[in-house]
Amino acid sequence: MPPANCGLTFQDHYDVTFETEDLVYTPDGPYRLMKAPLGGLFHYVTGSVTQGSVRSRGRTGAFSEFVIIADTAPTYSNDCEDVYTTLQQRIDASSMSPTARQALTVDLAISHAAYGARNYPDAIARLAIFDQHCVEYAGASLPNVWRSQRDLDNVEGDLVGNTDSLRFMMGRLSGQP
Repeated sequence: MPPANCGLTFQDHYDVTFETEDLVYTPDGPYRLMKAPLGGLFHYVTGSVTQGSVRSRGRTGAFSEFVIIADTAPTYSNDCEDVYTTLQQRIDASSMSPTARQALTVDLAISHAAYGARNYPDAIARLAIFDQHCVEYAGASLPNVWRSQRDLDNVEGDLVGNTDSLRFMMGRLSGQP
């Protein structure tokens, strides 16, 4: 975690990759990337797990502590529902324009309905629309800046980071490695 007075600032989200040579990659392997605010609770942010020993990638909107875990009993269905709930709560609790809030709420509801029908490809495609709206509204309509002072809320980065993880989990549910 960067010190508060270092002056680090970024917009939108960032991609993080962790690679370890101590783990052996297998398709559909148990490894997942998790993050937590300093001293906080960990949650999944895995966007992909690929070859190169084990290379785990994720996306986020704030600096955090990260860890790769072996999740030997994943509950992707429950985790997907939790992420949908987290996304809606984040939209509801964040400051953003009414237009951005309405568009993101509708996008999320359509994706969630497709997920509920087990139409994972459509649910994933609808999340891409959600992400595009996050990008379009980022700035004045949707807060998208993080600073080392930790005084700004990077809503865009958190939303896009959560959808990245949600796509990964739905991919696993549909049989993708």
